[in-house]
Amino acid sequence: MLQSEWELNIAIIGDSGVGKSTFLSMFMTSQFVLRHNDKITIGQKEILIGQKPVQLKLIDISGKEPFRSMAWVHYRTCIGIILIFDLSSRDSYENLKKWYEEIQQYVDQEKIVIRLVGNKCDKLFYDDMDQDKEGGNDRHYIQFEEGEQFAATHQMQYSQTSSSVFSLAQDENYLSIPSILSKFTQEILDFIKKHEEGGKIDELMGIRSLKKQVAVQEVKKKINRSSCC
Repeated sequence: MLQSEWELNIAIIGDSGVGKSTFLSMFMTSQFVLRHNDKITIGQKEILIGQKPVQLKLIDISGKEPFRSMAWVHYRTCIGIILIFDLSSRDSYENLKKWYEEIQQYVDQEKIVIRLVGNKCDKLFYDDMDQDKEGGNDRHYIQFEEGEQFAATHQMQYSQTSSSVFSLAQDENYLSIPSILSKFTQEILDFIKKHEEGGKIDELMGIRSLKKQVAVQEVKKKINRSSCC
């Protein structure tokens, strides 16, 4: 079995109630769990990028106080941040600016990768069905172009998703949560490679070279064996 070369720390942030906990649960177990997280939750899982395994450590940070006030601690220990908003909540979309400003306050953006995710796209699909039946829908959803524009303005990639796999077949703009994590991981690996080639990889936080760790352990074993003889 191949050894993972990298362990990557990724923070999941956004307003309370946008679906961060469900996003993490869906990735970890492939099961929809309707729950609301009022604390910091950590999930760790190995995924394949191409044929290479990568360890992901995902940190779900509650949008409620006092956890939000401590979010900066995790920003500084991560190589990636997933910023989530609720596609059916205009407030959560408007608050993206505050979250982004918070990231800027604590993190050098030259040393981190951010991805914007619009969550709960299943609500759009089911309410569209209701609209067809009832002839009206007063909800003000966030259009794909709005999310895309915010992401482009702030130099990040944008995806839409939901824990409801069924809804993902309705539009090419929707990606499953595993697909988003795979694309984001590849983006981070490309980012790491760029810094590695420039001799600046030591400046990055939130990454751990597992291959290097194994090499160090082997050297220590050899030293211990030689000292015993």
